[in-house]
Amino acid sequence: MKYSFALSLSFLFSAFCGFSQIEISSDLPLIRDGYRGCAVPISCLRPTSCSGPIQIMENPEGVQNSEASDDLLDITDPEMVDFGAAPNPTKGQLTISVAPVLLNHEITVYDMTGRQVGFPVIISNVSQPISIEGEAGIYIIAIPTNEQVLTKRILLE
Repeated sequence: MKYSFALSLSFLFSAFCGFSQIEISSDLPLIRDGYRGCAVPISCLRPTSCSGPIQIMENPEGVQNSEASDDLLDITDPEMVDFGAAPNPTKGQLTISVAPVLLNHEITVYDMTGRQVGFPVIISNVSQPISIEGEAGIYIIAIPTNEQVLTKRILLE
């Protein structure tokens, strides 16, 4: 059962990736495509083309990895933006530390029921003081940006 499942996976990946040229390390146990006689990697790094040769290597832990030997297109991750809030827990007075890209955004405080507490504050400095007035509990500080809403949980004592 395991062999037929593995052979089915092998056929699926070879059909999906095209029968590209593959370099194989002879000491690795690989799934072989019976009628084509070529080894097929378990994962296809570029499913739309798979045109370059693929090398299958073994890392020190014994797990097989496949890497394309030619360059792949680089996808740049969007800049991760975050902010800090101190002290946490607080008695009501906080300092919000933000990256300069967050200047002129609003800080809004919500309680755990989702109700807005107080009025939004415009961030005018990278260290912005704010105050939370309310009962002891957990509050959410939110800074909406064009791409996402940054949040932090604050414990009010």
